[in-house]
Amino acid sequence: MAKFFYSLTYRKLIDEQHFSINYRTNLIKCARWRIGDGSSVKIFKDSWLPNAHFSRVLSPVSVLSEEATVDQLIDRDSRWWNSALVDAIFIPSEAQLIKSIPICHFAQRDFLAWPYSRTGVYQVRSGYHLLCESLNNEVASSSDTAGVSSFKDLLELVFCSSLNSEVFAMVCWNLWNRRNKMRVEEVVWPLNKIAGVARRHLQEFQLVQCCPSKKRPRWKPPDSGFEKANFDGAIFEDLSVAGIGVAVRNEHGEVVATLAEKIPIPNSIFTLETLAARRAVLFVQELGLRNVVFEGDSESSIQAISNRLLSHSSCGHIIHDILLFASSFLSFSFSHVCRQGNALADALAKRARLSCPLLVWMKSVPPDLYNCYLSDFPLFD
Repeated sequence: MAKFFYSLTYRKLIDEQHFSINYRTNLIKCARWRIGDGSSVKIFKDSWLPNAHFSRVLSPVSVLSEEATVDQLIDRDSRWWNSALVDAIFIPSEAQLIKSIPICHFAQRDFLAWPYSRTGVYQVRSGYHLLCESLNNEVASSSDTAGVSSFKDLLELVFCSSLNSEVFAMVCWNLWNRRNKMRVEEVVWPLNKIAGVARRHLQEFQLVQCCPSKKRPRWKPPDSGFEKANFDGAIFEDLSVAGIGVAVRNEHGEVVATLAEKIPIPNSIFTLETLAARRAVLFVQELGLRNVVFEGDSESSIQAISNRLLSHSSCGHIIHDILLFASSFLSFSFSHVCRQGNALADALAKRARLSCPLLVWMKSVPPDLYNCYLSDFPLFD
């Protein structure tokens, strides 16, 4: 079966008659719409929320009709969600989730994607594993967990099954940290958000493992006649928002402009890094630069952009925006750098906590980040 259907798009796949009814039903249930212009997706009937367990809206039908489409929730002028309307229709948790979904700047069609593959294209292997997992979960819910009476039993269940032990460990740490914060009366995440927070922490940990070099990698100036735009993202869990930082410098290391912007928190680190890349491209276009090297510390995001992965299940439309914006430059490229070589952009992203929501500095950096800027030059070590 894999020989003939490995590279089929999801929509073509579900029309094939070679699959069992149960298998096709499982695929249809697990597919998810990636929002483009929103005109093809029904708010209350289709799967379009970036939630691993509930991709369909749970809020009752109100304000808009049952047949309403997602484009009615988008403000056409700002190309962003109509926050007041979203808050009026959906329960708070769904409203926050919807407002975290990135909207494309250029009109694009909605895309029915396979969310269990980064390419957004269905692969038989992922479909098969998903089906097996769902069957195993059914069995586990009725029998396996019955013998779990202690934390030791739980550990044995996790490590002897196909469950992700790294996610489990991070969830345990977050629960322990939450309990400690509650003891000193600090603000904590609600229990229903712990799993998502744990996954983000794990993603951040995995990202910083990319550069094990003993010597601190430095920012390197671009070639003569080019500018370099470094970008990064940061998450502020206590505020439920994220930050984007962009630093543009010339061949001499002199600052052209810097930016710190606060945005709604996206559903993954990958999405945040891709949004940061789009903001960097747009910022450089606004500055009127023509030859630019874009540099970020998320290898997976850089690869997706460089490979023009427009079918990506969560960020293909953002990558499409990036390439369209970048097409106005005479020359451009995207490259990956370790976090230590992206220090100024990282500091700007973290400083976005103070933005409301956007701050820009022309030919300078914020005074409190000047030492961070100087640390990119060997003389100031």
